[in-house]
Amino acid sequence: MRVFRQALKVAESAHISLDPDKDRRIHQGLASASVDIGDIISALENYRKAMEVCQKHGGIADEMEILMEIGWARWFTRMEREEAIRSYEEEIARAREVGDKGAESRILSTKAFYLATLGYRYEGYNMAVEAEAMALQAGNPRAVIATRGIRAVAERWLGRPGKTVELTEGLTDALSKMFSLTQLSGLIFIRGLSLAEIGRIEEAVAALKHGIDLCEKFGGAVHLGRLYNTLGYCFNEVHHPKEALKWNLKSEEIARKLMEQYPTGGPIAAEIVAQANVNLMENLFDQGRTEEVWTRMKSFEEESKSSDYYRSRDRWEARLDCLTSLILLQRDNIDEAEARITKNLEISRREHTKKIEGRFLRLLGEVQIKRNEFDNAIFSIGDAILILKEVGNPRQLWQAHASLASAYDKLKRLSEAREQCGTAAEVIRKTANGLSDRELREGFLNAKPIQEILANAGS
Repeated sequence: MRVFRQALKVAESAHISLDPDKDRRIHQGLASASVDIGDIISALENYRKAMEVCQKHGGIADEMEILMEIGWARWFTRMEREEAIRSYEEEIARAREVGDKGAESRILSTKAFYLATLGYRYEGYNMAVEAEAMALQAGNPRAVIATRGIRAVAERWLGRPGKTVELTEGLTDALSKMFSLTQLSGLIFIRGLSLAEIGRIEEAVAALKHGIDLCEKFGGAVHLGRLYNTLGYCFNEVHHPKEALKWNLKSEEIARKLMEQYPTGGPIAAEIVAQANVNLMENLFDQGRTEEVWTRMKSFEEESKSSDYYRSRDRWEARLDCLTSLILLQRDNIDEAEARITKNLEISRREHTKKIEGRFLRLLGEVQIKRNEFDNAIFSIGDAILILKEVGNPRQLWQAHASLASAYDKLKRLSEAREQCGTAAEVIRKTANGLSDRELREGFLNAKPIQEILANAGS
C-alpha cells in the first residue's frame, strides 16, 4: 500500500502523465492492498478510479477483473439488501453483455456469499453450486478456484464440513501461487474450521497457524481475528478452555481495533467480535464459570443491538442461544429454554443447517428429560444423533450419546444407558487417538466432562 501511494505521489509531484495501463494497475493494486488491511473506503475509491480508466480507454478483461473485486470489497461494507442485490445484478448483467462466463460465475458466487451472511443459507448454497458449475463450464481456472472456495464454505453452512475439507484440498496451494491474501486467508480459515469440526484438530491448528503467520507477515488484518478465534475453537473442541481463551481474547482485540480504525468495514470486524465473544463464553462455561458467562452474555446482547452486528447473525446468535439454553436448563427455567430451542429448530430446518438442528434437538431432549417426558426425549436425542453422525462433529456426537444415556438411566434401562455411554466413550477415544501431542491428548482425556463420560462407560 505504501509503495503504490508513493508511485502516485511521484507521478503527481513530477507532473507525469501515466499511461492508462499503469494508471489502472496502480489504483487497482492500491485498492486490493486496502481490502487486505481492512480499509474498505480507500479500496472502493481506488477501484472506482481504476474502473474509470478502463471505461475511458477500453480493456474489457481488466474491467471484468475490477468488477469482480469491487463486488467482493462491497461485501465487507454495511449495505441495504436491496441496494446490494441490485449492484450484484448490474455487475452480472455487464459480464453477460461482454460474454465473460468466468466473471459472471465469480460475481454470482459473491452474491451467494452475501445472501448467506444475511441468514439465507440454503438460497446462498444453491447459488454457490450454480456459480461453480458455470465456472467449470467456462474453463476459467481463477473462476473455478474462486467459486469452489465459496461452494466449500456453503457446504459447511449446511453441516457438511467433511465435504468442505474435500473441496478445499489443494486450493490453498493454488491460491498461494496467485497470492490473493484475502482469498487465501479466508480459505485457510474455512478449511481449518472444517478440519476441527470433523475432529482433525492438529491438522486444523497447523493450517490456522500458517494462515496467521501469513497475515502477520504481510499485514493482512482483515481475516486475522477470524483465524485467531478459529484457533481458539480448535482447543475448545478438545476441552482446553484456558488455551482457547487466550486465542479468543487475541481475536477480539484485533477485531475491535479493526472496527475502530476502519468503521466502514465494521460489519466484518463485528462478526469476528461476535464469534470471539461466543467462543469466550463457551470457554468460561466449560470451566464452570456460569455467572461470569451470564454477565458477559447480557452485556454482549446489548452491544450487539448495534446495526454493525447484522453479518452472519444467524450463526453466532444460534450458538449464543444454545449456551443460554444450557444455563436456563441448569436453573430449571425450562419454558424459556424451550422457546429458544424451538425458534432455532424452525430456522435450522428452513435453512437446512444440520449441525445447528442436531445441537438443538439434543437440547430439546434435555428439556423433555427435565419434564419426565422420557420417550419423547429418547426420540429427539435419537434424531439428533442421526443428524450429528452425518455432520461428523465428534464433540456434538459424544454429548448427544451422553444425553441419550441420561434418558435411559432415568427410565432404569441401565443396559441401554451403558451402551450409549460406551458409544460416547468410543467417539472420545477415537478423537484422543488423533492427537499426537501428549499434553493436548492428556489434557483432553483428563477434562472433567470427558472423565464423567468415561467413568460412566466403565473405561
